[in-house]
Amino acid sequence: MKNWWYYHKWYVISGIVLLAILCDVVGNALGLWHKAPDFQIAYIGKAALPQDTVSALEQSFAAAGWDFNGDGEVSVNQYISGNHSNDAEIAYYEYASELTLVGDISDCESYFFLMDDPE
Repeated sequence: MKNWWYYHKWYVISGIVLLAILCDVVGNALGLWHKAPDFQIAYIGKAALPQDTVSALEQSFAAAGWDFNGDGEVSVNQYISGNHSNDAEIAYYEYASELTLVGDISDCESYFFLMDDPE
């Protein structure tokens, strides 16, 4: 055994490292390492909500619903759009926010949608 270990230890160590990397990649692809909140709320508006409003929303939804996985976590995703600014950086941010919203809708991630202006 000592002779075998002397000649093969680097292969064994490399195999263990590669197996750990493979487990991490597969776990991330399947979403095993991500905590899932009990409720996800999407806010769509022209300006971001203040932090105290976000905290109040999270607390009220956490109190009103079931705690499915024992962490009591509720997340509020904010999508800011509708300003249509001429500034390129702000327009890029709005476009990215709209694309993220489309992804949220197509993946059915958020359970509730709160809008600044329902029209």
